[in-house]
Amino acid sequence: MNIASGPYRSLTDASDMCLRARNGVNMSENIGKYKYLSEDCIMPLNFYNYKQAFLGSSSGMRYRIVQGERELPLPEDAKEGDKPPKEKYLTVETWPEPYSYTATDKETVRSREYPFTQEAYEQILADLDAAVDDYKKAQG
Repeated sequence: MNIASGPYRSLTDASDMCLRARNGVNMSENIGKYKYLSEDCIMPLNFYNYKQAFLGSSSGMRYRIVQGERELPLPEDAKEGDKPPKEKYLTVETWPEPYSYTATDKETVRSREYPFTQEAYEQILADLDAAVDDYKKAQG
């Protein structure tokens, strides 16, 4: 079952497009916008509605993006039996290569939460792109 949306036929297509972008191919619309990544390096926002994690890497940094959901406090005017409202959010975790997420010491994983919005999604890409510099500096 293909859960990817947009121009991708599979998750591999998305990774291939990101790899080409990192190698300077098909970057014409992204020139000057991001230094290391492109919009093709993370899945479209709708992908995360399926609550599947997306993992990627760039220049010494690995990352994982997954959707979460939390209950908010009941409003003051809530009636007995009302269910608390829920809020979606995205968690972005980064860590140094070469290890996978499950094989990495969790103390080295940096984590940040973002609202589940298009604006936050665009900020995630910008923050991931900026974080690559930190990981490149750490590598020496």
